[in-house]
Amino acid sequence: MVCVPRYRPDREFSGSETGHSGQKGSLSARDRAMSSLAGSLDGVVSLLELFELGFTYEEVRRRVARGVLHPKYRGVYAVGHPKLTARGELRAALMACGDTAFLAGRTALADCGLRPLNLHAIEVTVMADHTPRHPGLIVHRTSREPHRGEVQTRYGLRISSVPRALIDQAAKETPAELLRLITEAVRKDVLNFASMEEALGRHSGRPGIGTLKHVYSRYRPGPDRKSQLERSFDSHAATDPRIPPYEKNVRMGPYEFDCHWLERGVILELDGRPYHRALEDRDKDNAKDIWVQRHAMNILRVSDFRWDYDHAGAIDDLLALLAIGRRRAA
Repeated sequence: MVCVPRYRPDREFSGSETGHSGQKGSLSARDRAMSSLAGSLDGVVSLLELFELGFTYEEVRRRVARGVLHPKYRGVYAVGHPKLTARGELRAALMACGDTAFLAGRTALADCGLRPLNLHAIEVTVMADHTPRHPGLIVHRTSREPHRGEVQTRYGLRISSVPRALIDQAAKETPAELLRLITEAVRKDVLNFASMEEALGRHSGRPGIGTLKHVYSRYRPGPDRKSQLERSFDSHAATDPRIPPYEKNVRMGPYEFDCHWLERGVILELDGRPYHRALEDRDKDNAKDIWVQRHAMNILRVSDFRWDYDHAGAIDDLLALLAIGRRRAA
């Protein structure tokens, strides 16, 4: 519950004023309604909502002069106190930009914990014929209604999905930063791979999309292998005569294994980031490893990080295990 500072309108005002319709109404009742509404909207209200409560523009102006309402953007006010929570600031930004607005770009990525939230440069996208200007906001305009999966509603705020936010940022970030954002999104389990594939297809002509596709390529599923790491190992093994043929994606007992040399009792697990990212994954891997050892086999795990930076060492370890297995088979 957002705490909105309360005030006593009956102490600040006396008597009654003419309402929006020309009839006299209870100031205290309307002010209480305004305070209650602000409490449900993270401390902010719009001018339109005040009109709907029966306030006239002159009455709004008087409350601004008395410090009851604090202008945030054109037609948007903080009630009772100028300082808002982070959520209040985001809601005020959306109110200022209209019903089609949604938090976008860096702000949407920050909402998912992928980068720090900068409340002094809130990014909003609107569907409009012209770009509205509001000091303190970075407003982007689109002429096309976003796909229904590209805008989500969280705690009452319209926010760009992670795939849409990455696409919007593709031309503005370095490849290294895009890779960091994708990796962090995978670790936090906030990137839906199916939605990402669909979004990349819908926005194939956008600036920077080629760079984003290249960076994202290690996470894209292949036709018969799960990860870029698995496909990369297959390519290497096809040209390395030291590595004997192996079976792929073999199911044994309750588990599936990436690579299996049956006669030598050797298993290779290729741990790509999208599939090995959390404590739960490591616990499952440990259980898998114990099952392999209990069945008198050797298992080697190679992460995509090691494959990138210690390719030769990973191959040497695999060859050593294969040699041990050959001696056992003999």
